[in-house]
Amino acid sequence: MRSLIFANQGLGDVVMAVPTIRAMAASEGDEVLVLVKSDLEAQLVALATHGDTKIVMCALRVSGEGRFHKLWRILRLVRAFRPDVSLVTGDVHPGLAGVLSIASNAPVRIGPETGPFQFLYTRTVVTSPYIHKVHFNAKVSEAAGRTAPHDISIAVPKGEAAAASRKFDLGIAGPRIAVALGSGVAEAHKRLPETRAAALVSKLVAAVPGARILLLGTQLEGTLNARIAALFPEQTVDLSSRTSLRELVAVLSLSDVLVTTCNGISHLGAAVGLPIVGLYGPTSPLRTGAFSTGLRVVSRRLQCSPCYRRGYTQGCGNPICMELDVDAIFTTICEVTQGGTSRVGSLKQSGSTGR
Repeated sequence: MRSLIFANQGLGDVVMAVPTIRAMAASEGDEVLVLVKSDLEAQLVALATHGDTKIVMCALRVSGEGRFHKLWRILRLVRAFRPDVSLVTGDVHPGLAGVLSIASNAPVRIGPETGPFQFLYTRTVVTSPYIHKVHFNAKVSEAAGRTAPHDISIAVPKGEAAAASRKFDLGIAGPRIAVALGSGVAEAHKRLPETRAAALVSKLVAAVPGARILLLGTQLEGTLNARIAALFPEQTVDLSSRTSLRELVAVLSLSDVLVTTCNGISHLGAAVGLPIVGLYGPTSPLRTGAFSTGLRVVSRRLQCSPCYRRGYTQGCGNPICMELDVDAIFTTICEVTQGGTSRVGSLKQSGSTGR
């Protein structure tokens, strides 16, 4: 079967689409073309599928390319691929996906049963704010006749983990606490406020003197992480923009717990099996939360939250939903790590005596 898969959003959405991509490439003779946002997401697909040669990625975003040339390039590619089926993961740009699906001449077009564009599809799948995207994507696979186990896991080779440990000096006796509190500039309303982020790191440093706080993010979080690192230079490692994607995944695999807002790193943490403390306000953990049994959610649960939806992705301008209580976050970190390894258990013990 030749499958055209739309996964053209960020890292988190690609992680949640991994089971579908794997399912559509599971049989001998399968060929899969995955449309992703950029080369970074293409790298993630290659990592999650172990470089499966049956899967080809196409990045929609190419530096310096105009809109007309991009559209022409994509149209030529999908028509030349001649898919038997097109699948929309999540609910990514259903109008664009539907038009490109028709242009590809795919006889079977599967998309979300929502909005004005569902007529573009030959089969639709029910979606709602209460259906996690991993579950939705699995149903998309089922509509194409394939079963997709709900497995987003990404294995990190021991050699890569060891290399990352050496490169970033992570060979310490105490726990490694990964912290990813950014969310890019366009969705800055999903961040923990800087003063609260600094207060949280201060509390962790005081409770666990032997811990190493790993500040993660891209250049978009560089300023936030740099300010926190300047306050605690001995206990923190600012890895903003210092890692490749593979190194970032390796660093997460070496960590003991991840404290994160709703961002791509939260989903990568889930993929490597980390215990996660997720900080949510504008977005719904039921829909886009880290897909992990080890997720504990901290939220103010305001009546107006979650508000994130298509056409309303930058919030109300006054994100009080992210003014989370630092003590509540710290307590949740202790609860998440309770019963884990001795390295993580030390966080629970120190946190309890330090309060």
